[in-house]
Amino acid sequence: MFLMLLGVVTVVTIAAVGRPLAEAYAEREKARYRELGSDAEAKLKQRIEFLESEVNDLKGQLKLIQETSDYTVKMLEKEHPEKT
Repeated sequence: MFLMLLGVVTVVTIAAVGRPLAEAYAEREKARYRELGSDAEAKLKQRIEFLESEVNDLKGQLKLIQETSDYTVKMLEKEHPEKT
């Protein structure tokens, strides 16, 4: 009986102390993200725009390489039709 009572007291104590600590931690994290929100969000948007620009440039370069490769293959086929 004593162990059961001790267990109940322990659980109630942990719940009484743990809940406010968890809530305080959650509020602190929310505040941290709110503080970072505007500045960090602007930086992330700039990085995304930069990366999108880079991807578009790479797509253009790849398309040019593909066109050059296709032209080269056609020219080689014209010069050496027996190998195709």
